[in-house]
Amino acid sequence: MAGDLNALPSSNTLKYLLKGLPPDFQNDKTDSLQTYDKMKRIYETIAHLPRKIELGSAYKYYGDQSHPEFTNYSSDFKGTIDYILYSKST
Repeated sequence: MAGDLNALPSSNTLKYLLKGLPPDFQNDKTDSLQTYDKMKRIYETIAHLPRKIELGSAYKYYGDQSHPEFTNYSSDFKGTIDYILYSKST
């Protein structure tokens, strides 16, 4: 699965997708408010369901880092916001 998630590595989005951790809406300010609202609704909807897919990041094989320095490089932003995830069970 590849995604234009527009989420920083420390974001709630990645924490949930990779670790199944509940979003920390109070303390984590790396996601936009729109992303918070969306993730909160999604999490509240599926929180009671068992997680069936374990995802890993293909970036873990990227040298010594957990992700590249950037996947987006523009005049006003340089950072990692795009990801390639895979199912650990396949």
